[in-house]
Amino acid sequence: MFKITFDLIFSRDSQRSHITRHPDPNRTQVATPRPNRQEPNAKNVNTHFPVTTKTIASNTNTMVSVSNFHTPSSVGYSFSPGGLLFPYHLGVITSLNYHKRLPPSVHLAGASAGAIAVAAHTSQTPPKKALEAAYRVCDECQTRFNGRAIGNLLPLLKAELDKTFAPDAHEVVNNREGIVALAHRELFPNNRPVLTTNFGTRNDLIEAVCDSSMFPFFSTPFPVRLRYRENERFPRVIVDGFFSVPR
Repeated sequence: MFKITFDLIFSRDSQRSHITRHPDPNRTQVATPRPNRQEPNAKNVNTHFPVTTKTIASNTNTMVSVSNFHTPSSVGYSFSPGGLLFPYHLGVITSLNYHKRLPPSVHLAGASAGAIAVAAHTSQTPPKKALEAAYRVCDECQTRFNGRAIGNLLPLLKAELDKTFAPDAHEVVNNREGIVALAHRELFPNNRPVLTTNFGTRNDLIEAVCDSSMFPFFSTPFPVRLRYRENERFPRVIVDGFFSVPR
């Protein structure tokens, strides 16, 4: 399902979280909770904060602010984890776009199946092409794994993303006026929710979608995903965007 606020990514409590678009494309952005602080007009989605931040989405429980690197929008959509419901997410985001509810200034976030839909849309992948990729994943599970999807999905997803995304997909996403945020949880070296908002290469975009889609013992036979990065001695330990918020 999708929600009109960013409460998918941030905990439903009275804390506020911030996401920052950093100029270094190799840095991953982290959602960092801040202590409670009373703000005027907290329920107003157009509330402005001093100098560098403006509210982009809020409700009675949650408020999210982003750095003022780009012209902020008062509207953002988040697409939640959905298991195998990616086609549903794709239909929703396509319908919103058809009805002109997703101009480039609108912020989009997603986790797991929602991250796949958000990445497909913001990279300007045609919806029909994205849906055909989902069909191919199903066909592969049927023909190669005797109809068993559990434990086999992530490699198939990564292969289809590589087939489907245009060569400049990451640049299209980075150049979008509104923020694009893909969520996952890092367990090591730091236990924290992470929003990836910059993609240095096409492969970085693909890996960010895969990070967000790593549900333990479902996407692969393993409980976590290990991500090795240059100049880091130990791999980062990552799980699905579903775990970005307390459960």
